[in-house]
Amino acid sequence: MPLSPIFEWLARTEVATAINQSPYLMGLLSSVHLLGLTLIVGSSIVSCLRCLGLLLPEQPLSDVARPVGNGIVLGLAVCLATGFLMFAPRATTAVKDSAFQMKMILLLAAVVFHFTLYRYVMRSDATRPPLLRLTGVLGLTLWFGVGFAGCAFAVFD
Repeated sequence: MPLSPIFEWLARTEVATAINQSPYLMGLLSSVHLLGLTLIVGSSIVSCLRCLGLLLPEQPLSDVARPVGNGIVLGLAVCLATGFLMFAPRATTAVKDSAFQMKMILLLAAVVFHFTLYRYVMRSDATRPPLLRLTGVLGLTLWFGVGFAGCAFAVFD
């Protein structure tokens, strides 16, 4: 793997060593990471159920989208920062783990989805129902997939 030297260097940095040697620091990072994930998934549930017409059907889509979209972006920023810090000490083993690889693939797909189709659909109150439903189903599937893959990585690592 051509990136192996980078992962080995990352795992040996002072920050990675400090995190690896402190169960309290790793616990704190994990807790904050889960709070970020909760913000993402909670916001996604609200917006996707709105797309499916199951929650807040009387509210204009754009009124629902603004605050929940901000929640997803904030949660994503928290998760990326804490996730990188938790990844660093075990970089060499994590990249070989199939659950971690699946999580990263789903995360990339979810981020691309969020900043493309999701944003396009959520900015218009005139979006056609089939596209709204597709957006709702895709959003829930991707973000829950990221969460479940992350759980699998944490449990089976």
